[in-house]
Amino acid sequence: MAGHSGFPRQDSSCLRIKSMYERWDAKRCRMRTAELLDEQLFCDLYGTLKEITAEYDEPSPAELWDEAAVRWKPLLAAKRPELAVELLQEELTEKYNETSAFLVLMILMYMLVAMFRPTKESPYHAYCAALAGATHGHLLLKRLWEGVRMTEDKEEQAGHRIGVVTSLLTEMKASGEAIDLDTIEQCVLRFPTIDLQQRALEQADNLLRGTAWSQRSGIVEKKMYAQQKEQQDRQEKKQDKMIEEVEKAANKKTNEFKVYPQAGSTANLGCQMQSPEFKVIPPSKEQQPALESRSATKGDACQSKNKEGDEKV
Repeated sequence: MAGHSGFPRQDSSCLRIKSMYERWDAKRCRMRTAELLDEQLFCDLYGTLKEITAEYDEPSPAELWDEAAVRWKPLLAAKRPELAVELLQEELTEKYNETSAFLVLMILMYMLVAMFRPTKESPYHAYCAALAGATHGHLLLKRLWEGVRMTEDKEEQAGHRIGVVTSLLTEMKASGEAIDLDTIEQCVLRFPTIDLQQRALEQADNLLRGTAWSQRSGIVEKKMYAQQKEQQDRQEKKQDKMIEEVEKAANKKTNEFKVYPQAGSTANLGCQMQSPEFKVIPPSKEQQPALESRSATKGDACQSKNKEGDEKV
């Protein structure tokens, strides 16, 4: 199944007719959506899901989320991940259609990744890989992936993802696995500012009071401030470089004027020629003929003017 999505390359002609699934009414959708706003993952997915479901006339994000929520435990109980995902895909397609089936499988994959952070050695990796294989190549895959990434960045910058620490610990406890202190540390340090890191660290300290985290917390705090100092040092180096470039530009002798001596010109300059702000530069060989010609022209013009004056007198 690897490398094959199971979904057709969609266009309007290959969408299957929807089943008799009875959708929620608008009031129920709003109420359930409001309840799910405490789920950070749902908030990360919601914006992009809402756009896609509206455009393709699919069930609401809350409906698809609840569908995925009741599917993950039976899926993990299956001994053959690829076959289990294939059967689930067929069932969802019959219940909804190809688009909704794809969205539910993607939500399911996001849930498993958020809950278990599966590595290649993890028993959950095979299920995530099977879901990735089933959704690979779908028309909406790139759009969903990029939309969720953009939302995650915005949520993180706004500080809304602080609750991810609480969610992570709750999920670890619910799954019965040991609390992974390295994962908690990474979760705290990934926040972009020291303020958000401190808030996340406080959450972890409160939830893990009296555990081995108490010793780790001090180490994480030192790493936070070291990270902050490193960022400040980089910023200061940038500023120093900018100041250095500005000073170099300011120290350039931009007040030197090229004054080429010619007949009668030095007398007109007078004492200004003695100022250090002026620098007399001899003309080059190429410039000499042009200067002599210009001087001769001026001389002829002066003689002509004097002659006109004599005639008038």
